[in-house]
Amino acid sequence: MKNSQSIIKRAKNILFEDKSYHSILFYFLSILSLVFSLIFAYERIYGDAGYTIFTLINSEHFVMISSRPISMVVEILPLLMVKMGISIDKILLVFSFNEWLWYFLCALILFYFYKKPTYAIAIYLLHIFSLQWNWFNPVSELIIASPLVFMVGAELHLLLQKKASYWRLLLLITLILFSHPLYSVLVPWFLVLYYFANKKDIKQIKFWTISIIILAIIVLHYFFLSGYDVDSATHAHGPGIFKSLRLKLVLNYITAFPGLIFLVAISSYTLLKASRKKEIFLFVFTCLGYFLLVVHTYGQDFPETYEPYERYLFPIAIIIVFYWFVILQKSWNIFLLIIAAYNIFFFLSYANKVQTRYREFNYMLSNAQQWDQTKIYIRAENYYPGVNIGHDWTMPNESMILSSMMKSGTTKQVWVKEAISDDLLKQIGENSILASPFYVFSNNEVNTHYFLVKNGLPVCANTDSIQSTKPDSFFNNISIEPLSPYAARKNSEILIPVKITNRNGSPLYSGIRLEQIYISYHWEKDGTIVTWDGLRTPIAMDVKRTSTQLIRIKTPENSGVYYLITDLIFEGKKWTNLSGKYYYNID
Repeated sequence: MKNSQSIIKRAKNILFEDKSYHSILFYFLSILSLVFSLIFAYERIYGDAGYTIFTLINSEHFVMISSRPISMVVEILPLLMVKMGISIDKILLVFSFNEWLWYFLCALILFYFYKKPTYAIAIYLLHIFSLQWNWFNPVSELIIASPLVFMVGAELHLLLQKKASYWRLLLLITLILFSHPLYSVLVPWFLVLYYFANKKDIKQIKFWTISIIILAIIVLHYFFLSGYDVDSATHAHGPGIFKSLRLKLVLNYITAFPGLIFLVAISSYTLLKASRKKEIFLFVFTCLGYFLLVVHTYGQDFPETYEPYERYLFPIAIIIVFYWFVILQKSWNIFLLIIAAYNIFFFLSYANKVQTRYREFNYMLSNAQQWDQTKIYIRAENYYPGVNIGHDWTMPNESMILSSMMKSGTTKQVWVKEAISDDLLKQIGENSILASPFYVFSNNEVNTHYFLVKNGLPVCANTDSIQSTKPDSFFNNISIEPLSPYAARKNSEILIPVKITNRNGSPLYSGIRLEQIYISYHWEKDGTIVTWDGLRTPIAMDVKRTSTQLIRIKTPENSGVYYLITDLIFEGKKWTNLSGKYYYNID
């Protein structure tokens, strides 16, 4: 019995106390983060990131939105690449790498300068436990500034040892406060939590002097807030807590972020064992109160998109991880590692959705190259990327970047019509483009080294027409060929890419308002049709010559060799009986 206890104790020391294993975990998480940043570099232009990187490339200057200087730290290398005239695909790689480099350098400082390996690891665990949508939007100042919070924690720890640099501490806190308005709420809470945890050991006069200086900086920062920040801080846009707080929302949050729930529970248990009941109340009240505040303001956006719900809940993640690693001075443990592994798989599942979105979007951009027009919008009822992760307003910026990467001629702007307001659409003239979801600017302001934009008004990619009366010869010149895969699991709903070829002299129209036309299919086995009515997918864009897009299919319930017969259907009228059947192995 003693031997077994000794082995367990030795194993715990090796796993959680041995600094060499801290180094292994730190560098493992650093390398894993680097690999992800390179693999998904071309998908990390979503949301605000699309606007930021487009503006940076187009203007060849730093993009500091809402007077938040921390944003520039992830723009240094990509801006240097732009100044050198490097291609957009390499700029996007460096943009993603630069963001990783920032966190890595901060973690290195914590590891070697402050000698706080657990704080360095905490930076990565914070991201693993709380980011999905916003990992693909690597320009959020709230998130970029988060490593500095752990540096402040390290400085506060030095304060107890009478080794702190007060100027360095105030400089870090000032930079944090000017990074995002929410830190004006968070920083005082950190100080309160820290005070209650260490009030016996800290020097009261110096602590309260620092606190007064910090409050003065917060007041000063208020006068530098942009109009956007003032509006966000003073207006609640949500429907209220009771309308927003749904069981599905809470369960989805627990499923997505179990690491944070676990840390709240184990931190509360640790405080309870130490009879620190006031701290339990303060800690739990802070987390729960802030959660309800975000639900009140942004709950209506969930679950259609994690954003902005996820971004504004990020401070909870900072509070929880900061409390565990900095205030309670706890290390990582096996349970945190298990949950971290779960979150990584959860993240990869979400990343697959993001890749699916960009896959379909790139198909649309390739299709747009056949159009003479530069600005093309698709109706939401026709655009089917297979997933909905929200914020399609970023498409005009994304499409400028991605179509220029294709190097196939004119830069295209492609977007979903409903994502842009009608008033803004009316402002787009022949000699202007959409610069963001809020304004347009002249083609003369476009950086011609990277973007080639032609004059012209926006056009709709979905023409409404009665086509069911066309002769069979028209449809005989149309084929819909699956590109992959040719094997699938039984009884599953999947997305497959198809190539639509139109050999007629006139387009195949995609509009569904006068007549509903869809891509569908049949399943055939051994010469017998086993499924006649397949799932329907709208045609994304009018087909002039060729067009590629994703369609949704459901595989047969039983295993075997089948043939997928693709077809067009005019709902309630007729199938067009296109020729072409394609081999599938269903297992």
